Amino acid sequence: GAGISSPWAFGVDTKAGAQVLANWGGGWSGAAQVVADHRYDNSYKPQFEWANLKYQFSSNWYARAGRVVAPVFMVSDYRNVGYAQTAVRQPYDVYEMNPLTHIDGGDVGAQYDVAGGVLSAQLTVGKIKDYAAITTPEFRASDNFAYIAGPVKLFNVAYERNGATYRAGYGKYR
Repeated sequence: GAGISSPWAFGVDTKAGAQVLANWGGGWSGAAQVVADHRYDNSYKPQFEWANLKYQFSSNWYARAGRVVAPVFMVSDYRNVGYAQTAVRQPYDVYEMNPLTHIDGGDVGAQYDVAGGVLSAQLTVGKIKDYAAITTPEFRASDNFAYIAGPVKLFNVAYERNGATYRAGYGKYR
């Protein structure tokens, strides 16, 4: 790595991505996001993080289907948006214990003005089928990934007022 084997390296902190948003009118829109970053197998193979269709029922309610972002909200709302992060690489005990970045399924959400702020809720259901890096000392270098598969259920509620956000969430997956 940088500083040991060379003065400069584009290792685990390098990311490249592209995002396309489309609005077809009548409440229909779509989003696709491809990200190439350091993967569990030491490659930078691009992967769809988002690929979904959204229908906005009203100004308050929406539903989305396809590959959606996993709303785990541990440090920031969006895990792959670097400027929203407070550090280049989050500490191990933050995102390593929850490696979900996307879910194949869908979500439904609502938001309402309540008591001078905005109350929002989101229910996300689907499945995950992916590999995740594991960097704990118990794993040998050749066994540094785990296969994650199964159903996922996540619920989040947030209240935003005067520049502050209060959030509570519940998630269940294996």
